[in-house]
Amino acid sequence: MHKTKIIVLFISLFLLIRPTQLCGQENPIILIILDCSKSMYGSVGETTKFQKANNIIRELLDKKEHYAFGLLAFGNNYTDNPDDIELIIVPLANNKSKILAELQNIQPKGLSPIGKSLDFAGKILKKGLKNYIVLISDGTDNCGGNPILSAKNLLKSKRVQKLHTISFDTTHAKNQLLRNTAEAGNGSCYPSNNYTELFNSFYTPKQYSEYKETIAAIRTSANISYKCFLEKEGGFPAFGSEIKIIYNDGEIISNNYQWKGIVEDAKPGSYTIVAKHQDTEKTKEITLLENQTAYESFIFDSETGGINYINFVQGSRDIMAYGTTIKIMHSNGETVYTGNKWEGTIEHLPVGKYDILAYNSGITLQKEDSIRSGEITNVEFEFPLQTGQITYQCFLDSAMQKPAYGILLRVLKLPGDELVYEESTRWRGTTPQIPVGDYIVSGMLLGKIQNEKVVVNPNTTTFYDLIFNIQQVRLVYECYRNTNNDPANGAQISIIDAQGSEIEKSMGWRGSFVLPVGNYDIIVTFENAQKRQRINLMPTMSDMQEIKIYLSE
Repeated sequence: MHKTKIIVLFISLFLLIRPTQLCGQENPIILIILDCSKSMYGSVGETTKFQKANNIIRELLDKKEHYAFGLLAFGNNYTDNPDDIELIIVPLANNKSKILAELQNIQPKGLSPIGKSLDFAGKILKKGLKNYIVLISDGTDNCGGNPILSAKNLLKSKRVQKLHTISFDTTHAKNQLLRNTAEAGNGSCYPSNNYTELFNSFYTPKQYSEYKETIAAIRTSANISYKCFLEKEGGFPAFGSEIKIIYNDGEIISNNYQWKGIVEDAKPGSYTIVAKHQDTEKTKEITLLENQTAYESFIFDSETGGINYINFVQGSRDIMAYGTTIKIMHSNGETVYTGNKWEGTIEHLPVGKYDILAYNSGITLQKEDSIRSGEITNVEFEFPLQTGQITYQCFLDSAMQKPAYGILLRVLKLPGDELVYEESTRWRGTTPQIPVGDYIVSGMLLGKIQNEKVVVNPNTTTFYDLIFNIQQVRLVYECYRNTNNDPANGAQISIIDAQGSEIEKSMGWRGSFVLPVGNYDIIVTFENAQKRQRINLMPTMSDMQEIKIYLSE
């Protein structure tokens, strides 16, 4: 199986839009948080979960036009970055057309940092206002977050009045996460096929009038936001920094060991900010006004290196420990990376000591290592895991008579949807040895996606049949030497699918094949001549299409 090394950069930590807190909103806000993880390509009814989510958003925009709508997405920029969170549309009035336009450009591709996205929302929404969050997701956080705790924090800090979730018809466990998250946020969880009650869960006209009267009273607080970078503004995070914020009377109001942070509800006045990274200390003096958020950046020159981590099954370096969660922490306790891959490389980390923790199947392994300037430190973990295999067959019909040629098949490790196996040339096969546990077998053929859960047991081969039930058409062909209809006796016939694979062949000037609807090439070889012709099989009333091929005109 082909192995791909994952290079993880921290671009999305700070090059995506900076969380700008809204200080002067006039309309109540509905912040839509849209799950753009790759699992949203899965089917629900006659469409995909992602398309269904788009339809729900359009309906919400139509029915609640007096709100200031914002759009926050996760998993839409990178395939494997747990910090891929982006505020695409800042919550403002009359945003409907902007959101609809942006929805046309978004495609699911990444991970599901649900908890981190809720934390991100907390940095945007001003507390004390009638803010609402609508989270649309299929309900898996595979980036180490805690959506339930994040929802509780949003409610406790008065960032939201209610946090609603819309869930898709996934497993009970996934829906349970979204139900619990909504409950923690004083909201409700609505299934994607029955969500109309959501539209009645926002403010009433009387509540809107009361809301208007409270705006003036909440515009006097101030905030201090800070970030520490390496080499340049917007550069890589200066992990391991210490930030101390001191009021003009000498009171230390914050002493934090994080490369970025925000001090909320600070009183107006003069402050000293002291930032220390390794042996370098920098100081800034600021004056904070009412209703102001001050943004301060510190730039440090520091030598950097990296960590390359690999997780194996004990006793065999050929079997990867899929499903491993990796957490890397600076020696000061700051988390610098969390990921769900068996292998990865983290670059541009300041030199120093780090703790690397690996979790898999209830087992925790830990190592301490030092990063040296210009070097990549290799860290390996071996987990005592049992293994098994999956043998699969893919068919077009429930009778399992017609192989699903041209299928793209993937096997994903749950709960993080980590890709462990991919095959695009064979309709049947067997995976390598993989750790026991829950997996998703995902097949895509002719635009149709079929996902099924499979359990791998110890020292066992799990047999699985993937059935697509795609409509088939009988192609009836006749091959002639010329337009005089002289049969091309002994002609060799090949059918080539859209991926370029030969899926059927026969000999004779006439015959038939039963094929799924779609585009094909038919190649006729006769004596020293060959003709290639494109055919488009579409469903017909009789489920049969005829074609005549003339080798010479």
